[in-house]
Amino acid sequence: MTEWKVREGLELNRFEKDQETARAVLLSNVPRAVTKAGTPFSIQNMNNIERGIFDAHNLIAAEEHNRTAAIQEIRDDYNDVQSQFEAYVFLVRYLIQLIESINGPIPGTRSLITDSGDYLITDNGDFLIT
Repeated sequence: MTEWKVREGLELNRFEKDQETARAVLLSNVPRAVTKAGTPFSIQNMNNIERGIFDAHNLIAAEEHNRTAAIQEIRDDYNDVQSQFEAYVFLVRYLIQLIESINGPIPGTRSLITDSGDYLITDNGDFLIT
C-alpha cells in the first residue's frame, strides 16, 4: 500500500514555458523551492490504486451476494415455519372438530367462527387456537 505524502515548498504550481510554436508549448514545473518531495507519481503507485479499487469492488459484490442469499434463506425459513404452523393449526382444528363430533363441545370452551377462521376460546376468554 502506498502512503501518499504531499509535496511541500514555495510556488509549487509555477511553470516555465519552452519551445513555443503556433501549435504547442512545453511547460515545465519549476517551483521556487521544494522542502518536502512527497510521494512520486509512478506506475506502481497507480497500479496500487487500481488494485485497491478492484479489490474493494469485489468485496462489495461478495457482501451483496451473501446478504441477498441470507435474506432469501430467512424468507425461506419463515415460509417453512409459517407452513408448518398452518398445518399444525389445521390438525388441531380437525382434532377439535372430531372430538366435538363424537363427544359434543369440549367442557369449559366455546367455538367461535370469524372471517379469519375458527377459534376455540375458554370460558375465561383465553384463545387456544389463533
